[in-house]
Amino acid sequence: MQKKGESQRHWDVVGFGENSVDLVVQVDRLPPPDQKGALLAVDTRPGGQVATAMVGCARLGLKAAYLGVFGQDEHAALIRRSLGTDGVVVSHCRTVAADTRKAVVLVERETANRTVLARRDAALDWPPDALPFDVIADARALLVDATDLDASVAAATAARAAGVVTVADVDADVPGLARLLPVIDVLVVSQALADSRPDLMQQGPTVVIATLGADGAVAWDGTCEWRSPGFVVPAEDTTGAGDAFRAGLITRLLEHLSVAGDSGLQTADWRDILDFANAVAALNCLQAGAQTGLPRRADVDALVTNPSSERSNRIWVREPPVRLRSAERESGTGA
Repeated sequence: MQKKGESQRHWDVVGFGENSVDLVVQVDRLPPPDQKGALLAVDTRPGGQVATAMVGCARLGLKAAYLGVFGQDEHAALIRRSLGTDGVVVSHCRTVAADTRKAVVLVERETANRTVLARRDAALDWPPDALPFDVIADARALLVDATDLDASVAAATAARAAGVVTVADVDADVPGLARLLPVIDVLVVSQALADSRPDLMQQGPTVVIATLGADGAVAWDGTCEWRSPGFVVPAEDTTGAGDAFRAGLITRLLEHLSVAGDSGLQTADWRDILDFANAVAALNCLQAGAQTGLPRRADVDALVTNPSSERSNRIWVREPPVRLRSAERESGTGA
């Protein structure tokens, strides 16, 4: 497969993975077992980790395309409409005779924490050999998740062959994950997998990033560790914060790669990238639902550059870094 230069590619980012309809249920606090509680609000909203990340990328100014499988129910139209409204191209998606993935998101208004219960039909998997590989190869970056693992591996393999930067969103150690990691450049994992990042690094990624909720994020390339505290905001709902983080990460990473070229992953200022991604995630928490609060670029820049922005004073890292960038030592953020 012939590789294109960055300036020749049609898409800034292509996302392959999950879309969903979210039933967002807000309560003051979840009641104990066998007790009742009051519903404060119930809303049906578009969601899904990769679909939401693509909306986030589009709002930040990237030219984005989404590859995913929709069901034939009324919820599919809601998700398509949400993607199209923000300019995410969905013309290469598939539709199958199944129900769209559904999730019940229980949000505690008092804490802004959420619990997610989901159901996804296996018929929503995309046959790996039927993927639009020409679309994938025409992107600067590809984001995949680990929901439809066989197709994600095929997509990332094709992207790697075409010189596309591959990013994976993984929130659990799913069976077969080891097949995906060798074709991933940047692996983003949830806090639940943060302890595993040295082992994950050994399986192929150039950089492993762990999101730590309100405490921010940490990136590791096997030698250096970068830490970025989270922004403190009056959160209403943390649903979609991780997806928003990935949108900010891809947006800022592509800006660094535009300057650094092929060496960008090795020389990127990951603290700067994480700061930007944390700001996108924080702003998304100001409104209910996965996509409602996804910010525009000007709002993110304003939060990142505001000297009065409050940051979390805790960064949770189990293993000490091997070596920190000198800027972090000087700023006092290192261990």
